[in-house]
Amino acid sequence: MANPDQTNLNLAFGVSLKRVRTKLGLTQEDLAFGSGISLTSIGRMETGTQGVRLETILRIANALEMSGASLVSECEKTLKRAEVHRLQKRR
Repeated sequence: MANPDQTNLNLAFGVSLKRVRTKLGLTQEDLAFGSGISLTSIGRMETGTQGVRLETILRIANALEMSGASLVSECEKTLKRAEVHRLQKRR
């Protein structure tokens, strides 16, 4: 896989975060409350307009009752799917 730029990383994290959150039946408000992160920041992360630090990933993962590694793994899966999709579009 090519080295993703920061924008792609932010987008992949946002897509992954929203997927996991909704799968668990949580609202953005629930996640904001559980993680201690503002609702505005949660929304910006999910749209890929705000990057995240390791501390933030760990706080979110804790609120989602999963490990930080699992949340990052979801992001990696999203990036791989996006890369495959881009390669398929070039054909």
